[in-house]
Amino acid sequence: MKTRTPPSLAELRARIAGEIDRLIFLLDLLDGDPDCEPDPVEDDDDAEASLQPLTLARIGGEA
Repeated sequence: MKTRTPPSLAELRARIAGEIDRLIFLLDLLDGDPDCEPDPVEDDDDAEASLQPLTLARIGGEA
């Protein structure tokens, strides 16, 4: 019985990239526009939470 050698990292990356390309192509077929990207949801809040650094320090030294 012949044992299969596992694929190399380069082979895995190529397979994954091919699958991603195939799925993007399928999405483009479904929506009918290859350049169609959803509009980002905009909030009125200028202080984007995702852009603020996370800190565990308390402000003013309060416990």
